[in-house]
Amino acid sequence: MVNEMMIQKIDKMPSILQKEVDDFIDFLIAKHLKNTQYIVTEQKEMLRPIGTMKGFVKYMADDFDAPFLGNCY
Repeated sequence: MVNEMMIQKIDKMPSILQKEVDDFIDFLIAKHLKNTQYIVTEQKEMLRPIGTMKGFVKYMADDFDAPFLGNCY
């Protein structure tokens, strides 16, 4: 239904505007593909295999997760 309405509207446009619509569709497709690839790439970089950081922390205070009661400044 939406596709038919869009086609009818595009058919009523002069050919120069039809070319702009075609260019804009190509732009939207490229933009979507770029954003999708960026998200996938970003997720791959963020993921690490389990156990990668094993042995990294040499010392941790006994109260490291205690609420901070001091002044920040």
